[in-house]
Amino acid sequence: MTSPDKPSHWTPRRIVKWLFLSILALVLASVVLLTAGAFIFSYWLKTADIKPAVEWVTAKITGGQADFGSVEADLTRGVGAKKIRFKLPSGVAISVEKLDIGFDLRSLVKGSLKIDHINVERPHIIFTDTAKSAGRPMKGAGIFAISATPAIFAAPVSISLRSLSVRDLSLEYAGAGVKTGINGLNITGRGAISRNGAEGEVTFKSGQNSSCAFSSDDVALKSVCDMDISLSTGEPGAIKLKGSTGLENVSIKAPYKIDTGKVKAELDADFNIGGRLSGRSSLKVSLYGKPALNLETDWKVSKGYLEYEGRITRLNIDLKHMPKPADSADYLLSGFANFSPATIKGRVALGEGGESALSISGAGAIHANKFISETVNAKQGVAITAQLNDFTVSPKGPVSGKALVNITSPVIESSGVIVDNLMVSIEANPAGFSSGKIYISATAGKTSAKDFQTKKMSLNATLLGDFIRGDLGFIKTEISLLDKSMIAVFGSVLGYGKKGMDLTAEIQAPLKEIEPWLRKIMQVKVRGGQAQATIRANGGAGVDNASSKMDVSIKMKIRNFKGSLINDSKNVIGPADFDLYFKDADFRIDHLKTKFLGGAMTGAMRVKSEKDGRALTMAGAFTRINLGRLLNTDLGLGEEESAIDGDWSLDIALVQAGGREIIDVKKIRLSANLSRIGAKALGRFLLFLDPNKNSQSIMIARKALEYAKPSGVNISVSHGDLFVTIDLKYNSPLGGRAISAQVIVRLPIRRLVNIELIQTYFSRLITLNKTIRLAAAIRMQNNETGAVPLK
Repeated sequence: MTSPDKPSHWTPRRIVKWLFLSILALVLASVVLLTAGAFIFSYWLKTADIKPAVEWVTAKITGGQADFGSVEADLTRGVGAKKIRFKLPSGVAISVEKLDIGFDLRSLVKGSLKIDHINVERPHIIFTDTAKSAGRPMKGAGIFAISATPAIFAAPVSISLRSLSVRDLSLEYAGAGVKTGINGLNITGRGAISRNGAEGEVTFKSGQNSSCAFSSDDVALKSVCDMDISLSTGEPGAIKLKGSTGLENVSIKAPYKIDTGKVKAELDADFNIGGRLSGRSSLKVSLYGKPALNLETDWKVSKGYLEYEGRITRLNIDLKHMPKPADSADYLLSGFANFSPATIKGRVALGEGGESALSISGAGAIHANKFISETVNAKQGVAITAQLNDFTVSPKGPVSGKALVNITSPVIESSGVIVDNLMVSIEANPAGFSSGKIYISATAGKTSAKDFQTKKMSLNATLLGDFIRGDLGFIKTEISLLDKSMIAVFGSVLGYGKKGMDLTAEIQAPLKEIEPWLRKIMQVKVRGGQAQATIRANGGAGVDNASSKMDVSIKMKIRNFKGSLINDSKNVIGPADFDLYFKDADFRIDHLKTKFLGGAMTGAMRVKSEKDGRALTMAGAFTRINLGRLLNTDLGLGEEESAIDGDWSLDIALVQAGGREIIDVKKIRLSANLSRIGAKALGRFLLFLDPNKNSQSIMIARKALEYAKPSGVNISVSHGDLFVTIDLKYNSPLGGRAISAQVIVRLPIRRLVNIELIQTYFSRLITLNKTIRLAAAIRMQNNETGAVPLK
């Protein structure tokens, strides 16, 4: 475990290699010391205190510091030492409680040194990354800085070791916030090195009760060790490692918690060091007493990389035993997962300048009996299958290959939406670290939610671009609801929060399918029609370059609309054609053309947001509208007598105080010009305005209509006063003479305008506006790599 900023040079391979070298160096250094003593200082060795001399010679050989508590030597029986301390320049510290080497130097006469035994008690080796050396790997034996090593290996004698015993060996590494090591390791072995170091072999075997430990800020574990190691020199050289390990005590703070004693790993590995380092390993992992993983791997070191290729012959995991994330509500309750057979291959950079990569090919599946999360519930289970073809991932890119993922479930429920027979297919074809294409297709049976239900749904989406670095490029999505509806989304998102985005969605659907929403928004009951909508969203970076404001506009074309108001099902509206526009808080209807109240009407409407409310402007023209149906009263006239033509305009200012949905009328202005109206119809209209016959001006106008024909009528409302100007034309033998009769009536506005209906419409528009703003309120954050999660 190393720091990402300062990668450690203490790899497991280096630690094993230098552990072997350190033990071998101790043995050979002892041989050098005792050989020199035999021929030069034989008498002095027996009578004098040789500890200072041994410390001086050892320090020269290692290039570091040496301290011996006591030293005893005999040329025919061997040498012994206690309380040995070494400190090497590379930061390695070695301490040995007791060292006993048995030999007879008289065997050198025959050109060989026979060592009867080497007994080492409680050796402790500490590897430490200091600020001076951390992150800069040293080459070769420079870690131990034994300058005399080449001369030792070239010694003109053969060396044999009958028995090696190491008791309670411990190794410790500390650095970059990580602490790991091996404790209580007992080793027995033997070995031999030929003349001039041409060939040699040393074997080790660990005893029982050995353990390995690892700890960092978030992870702590302990495992038992059982190893069988063989090291050889010469051609070909080989290091063979066989062993097993079982996790006894694992404590991981985040994100997972693994029960103690539930994981066991067995490792069988061969290492070859002839020419270049290579090897083969077999790893078997058991989880909760059941086989979970079998992985066989071939590897080699070449040109600064550790290259490997492996085969997964088993990957079966019972999901009910899987650890659950401690900080998340999403987890699998039960089920089964497998991914075999599969192949993996890749490389690991051993230096700072290389790029690592991993490639996976194979098929896998997860079968979950129950999948429960904070937002998703699939009581009848979910099946997830995956197919990877040379799917290669590299930290610095590129990514290549193909990945196929299929998801199926009988019933999925999320946020009140229930989907039957869901099938999702995802295909990824990356062309770089984060670029390429992603195809998504999905189908479902009945989809139901509150006030909404479909019999069939399908989705097809294509994503192009650099997804991780924040350049989404081009998006195209098509969604089909039922058999005749379709939603298409296409556009581009360029550099989240940096360059902006531009998305367009096109929706086609029969109005009958979206009636629940139209009921809430427009208070209409749909009987038929077709809708085509275009939704555009675009935005740019915020001031802090960490957020973007989205502008959303909606254009909807309604054709052949037929329906009625919810509170007035008698009067059918349509067929009607019109265009709807939404942008921020503004709303408008253009190109309105419809049959209305027995006639036809064209017009437009605008709704604009103001500081404390909304302003409504409506204008249009109408022909042959039935006045009786307009006034919602029986005039007792025929269709021809009741028909009116003209144009009209309406301006209303409404106030929404305190953010409430209740809207109050601030002002209203109505103007209507009737170019055609019959005398009887106008008389009935005046009677409608003054049913109690209290207005003198209305009485005069009604009397004039008995012998005059109206040529034009202008009606206006301002500040609650109704003004009716009537142009009357006399029909007499002497010719007509135009006269004007002005009618002024003060009456409640609600008699002419359905204020309650207008208030309802505005409430629905405000709700729709809030929904649009909520959908557009996407905060986009840039991180150091340019990746931008959407919230």
